[in-house]
Amino acid sequence: MKSSIVLADKKEFVVIDCLKFIASYMVLGIHFMIFYDVDRKLDFWATQILFRLAVPFFFVASGFFLANKLKDKRKMLGYLKRIFLTYVVYTVVYIPILWDKYERLGYTLKMRVEDFLYAFFLSGSFFHLWYFVAVIVATLILYMMINHLQLSDKKLLVITGILYAIGTLGNAYRNIWVHVPIIDSIFTAYESVLGTTRNGIFMGPFLMALGYLMRKHSDKITYKRYWLYAILLFVLMNVEEYFAKAITNHVGQSMLFVTPAVIVMIFLAASFIRIPEKLVPIGIFLRNMGVVVYAFHMFFHVFLYSF
Repeated sequence: MKSSIVLADKKEFVVIDCLKFIASYMVLGIHFMIFYDVDRKLDFWATQILFRLAVPFFFVASGFFLANKLKDKRKMLGYLKRIFLTYVVYTVVYIPILWDKYERLGYTLKMRVEDFLYAFFLSGSFFHLWYFVAVIVATLILYMMINHLQLSDKKLLVITGILYAIGTLGNAYRNIWVHVPIIDSIFTAYESVLGTTRNGIFMGPFLMALGYLMRKHSDKITYKRYWLYAILLFVLMNVEEYFAKAITNHVGQSMLFVTPAVIVMIFLAASFIRIPEKLVPIGIFLRNMGVVVYAFHMFFHVFLYSF
């Protein structure tokens, strides 16, 4: 592919849809620990490094395809409405499981309502549905920064990048701060409310901003050897993960400093792959199936590990 071709020339993103479908199964692989009984080291590498590319990829893709809506309040609200309704539908699916949990814990009706509403609006109504809440929050943050604060692209990256850095320090590197009283107290107070920095405040905005800016400047992005860059950065991501584990002895994480760069390179490499337009419906089907796989897999996880 000639270097003169720019990203703005692309009319279809079937490969991105395919990768989103694959990523949904990567999330499934994390939660089902598919290699745990095969080899513990392989399982760690897969679930804590390779498969951890999935959710950041979702965020970047969301930012990319949302870019043209962020300047239009009506379109942006339409997008949020669709995400929220999807979230509500899949929340309803998990209500029987939540009710059973409340029964076992002996919660009163008041405790059940309070716990459910707290989770629904702040951390996700069920274990993995946090992503829908995070996308909604991150979208609102970006909309405010772009339209109301009117931040330049550079300031947008810097501010959301700082949020991501704080989130990473409170995620993969959290154990470092247990011996630093003031910082540990801040993180502990925050965690008592929201539980994790892997959310729409610290994780989502930066990743979605990267996708947004790629789309905004797609007329300037030309084809390069992005796959090579992605591989080299992925190797560096491996180094960072094992380094973080060595100095913090953490059990697992969702945020690393190198991950966003890896995702951007993968996204760009995949975006420039040309696919016949007649295959676009297949891409749309896989994209929709990816949402179903992501949203439903924990339903089967609960029943699989309950017997």
